[in-house]
Amino acid sequence: MTTHAVVLLFSAAVVSHARPQAAQTRQVRCEVIVSPSDTDSWRFSAVAPGPGGLLAWTDGRSGQFSVRDPLGRVRSIGRQGAGPGEFQAIGAMDWLGDSLWVADGLLPRVQVFSDTGRFLGVITATRPAGWGLTRAGSLVGFGGVPLGRDVPFAVLSYTPKATTVDTVGVFQLVPAERFALPPRMALNKQPLLPETVVGWNASHDRFCGATPAGTGQIRVRCLDGRGVVVVDRSVPLEPRPLTNAIYDDVIKAWARGPERSEAVMRDLIRRPRVLPLALELKVENEGGIWLRRTHASEPVAVWARLRSDGSLREQVQMPRGFNLLRVGADALWATSADADGLQTLHVCTPVAQPAGH
Repeated sequence: MTTHAVVLLFSAAVVSHARPQAAQTRQVRCEVIVSPSDTDSWRFSAVAPGPGGLLAWTDGRSGQFSVRDPLGRVRSIGRQGAGPGEFQAIGAMDWLGDSLWVADGLLPRVQVFSDTGRFLGVITATRPAGWGLTRAGSLVGFGGVPLGRDVPFAVLSYTPKATTVDTVGVFQLVPAERFALPPRMALNKQPLLPETVVGWNASHDRFCGATPAGTGQIRVRCLDGRGVVVVDRSVPLEPRPLTNAIYDDVIKAWARGPERSEAVMRDLIRRPRVLPLALELKVENEGGIWLRRTHASEPVAVWARLRSDGSLREQVQMPRGFNLLRVGADALWATSADADGLQTLHVCTPVAQPAGH
């Protein structure tokens, strides 16, 4: 594995009022921090920057994650299994001081390791969820939403001493309009209609949802790990038109399969005038909220960045092929993929715009 500094630049259009509009721009500098290897799958799903230059990540290797120390030494930790230090599938991870907790994506447990990879302990819950370890020693995370059902997104908490799982908050879904997809005629959500999007920060102490609230308005609501509402406000966002190119890309994607010609899918998939105001949500550990405004098929990804109180701060653009993995107040972590699907991990930071631009 090698680490090198390849710099990429993209711009962020700053907005100061209700309607997003370009007032001034700044650039964001991206550097490669983990390069792919020819011997591994290299599909990043989680990254955790730690104190003093520590960095942890998972890159798709079965049951393993990596930790790099400030001197650049990399340790591979874990293996496939269900015992101490083993994983069925690695999920979320973050640091508590110089200890790293790592959740299992299939088993309802979180394990804790030292900065050198020494196994320190495990907390096992009584039911599955997207668990993460809080500073209070409890597990908190979103519970799963059954497929095909309009049930709320529930934030769950598990306290080891009490051995109980409690619901600390919910985010209501927008009732989904569905269509029967050939050939089995299973009911699927209309892909271009507004719906509730949710997200949480890496430290699992802030959980947010964004729900359509009328033309040009979206309601943003955030809870802490105890279920206390910390943000609840309506945010104005400029509606974006749903273009022919976006609709055509969606139709082509859904037309892959028997009895799913493009003509059939155009009859089944509704085409609204505008895109949903938010298609994805991410949360900083510092409390800031990011809403993806663009469809995945568009050449540039645009994110509306909100402050920790939910007020609109700026818009950030990312080039096509970059997948935003984690957001922070001072840095972003994103992946890019080569022609073989091998991913590279980047860290991106805002920089001042050069004079004269």
